[in-house]
Amino acid sequence: MTLHPVTDRPAPTAPPARRRRPHLLGELLIVVLLVKVYDMIRSLAAVREAPAHRHGAEVLSIERLLHLDWELAANRWLTDHPPLAIAAVYWYQFAHIGVALAVLVWCYVAGPQLYRPMRNALVITNVTGMTVFYLLPVMPPRLMPGGGYVDTIAAAGFSLDHGGQVPADQYAAMPSLHLAWAVWSACVAAALLSGRRGRALCFLYPTVTGVVVVVTANHWVLDVVAGVAVGLTAVALAPALPPLPAHLTGWPARLLPPLPSWLTPPARLTPRPGWWRRSDDAPAQQHGQDERAGHQRQPYRDQPIPHHRTERDGRRDADRGEPGQHGDVQRADATG
Repeated sequence: MTLHPVTDRPAPTAPPARRRRPHLLGELLIVVLLVKVYDMIRSLAAVREAPAHRHGAEVLSIERLLHLDWELAANRWLTDHPPLAIAAVYWYQFAHIGVALAVLVWCYVAGPQLYRPMRNALVITNVTGMTVFYLLPVMPPRLMPGGGYVDTIAAAGFSLDHGGQVPADQYAAMPSLHLAWAVWSACVAAALLSGRRGRALCFLYPTVTGVVVVVTANHWVLDVVAGVAVGLTAVALAPALPPLPAHLTGWPARLLPPLPSWLTPPARLTPRPGWWRRSDDAPAQQHGQDERAGHQRQPYRDQPIPHHRTERDGRRDADRGEPGQHGDVQRADATG
């Protein structure tokens, strides 16, 4: 029987499997389902008007108690500055869905490892918001009777329901989905970018959006606070959720033929490791870096002191008949 020496070298491990993008059909079905639920809640406006007015008055009372009732003064200031009012109207109308959709597509193409948890975060944000809209409708400042607010969006030529890409729910002020989506967009864009300055600039978007929704009398200040809280909570909790079973997520791929190569997003585009977690191979890389750094930082007292040979040492070895350490030194002694 032959004995083989035991080695401390660990067994080679297979590289982590590459995260695949979910099928586009399933993602579109999720969007359609969320829009249908939103329209169903919006269709109950007549039933929700009375409780929405009562809840709006309660929110205003809480803001007055906290000295946060800035909506009326900010709305009157914006009305006195027409160019800024027009800019705020178009920001409110088109940035909400346009920016979020652009970031979602960017994440789908460039960040397959990031897309699923951030898609789930967006779904959690919308489900949370629509649940509150149904159970606790809140009237925005612009609709409060006798409040003195100017509906800046309607004054700019849009209809009372603001006639955007998706008609707005009139009693869906709390929480502000404008702020929740803006916070989500900023977090995803910051995770995809590599430069520190670019990541910092991403958070200017929710800041400007928060100012716009208040000065246009579309949201209370507390709506903004609630929207930011919902967006941050969804982004923080979504990566911790377990993935759905394969038989629930893989059925769109079985229904449709594979996409042609020119429509398939390039697999080489991968995002920077997210700020809330590391990549799959980061611990191994970090361990290797720590091991190399520890080897380099080894104290000198633990290392053998090298012996520097001189010309006298080479002659002494030649007289004793011992081989020198370097052949070049021996030949130099012999010729000398």
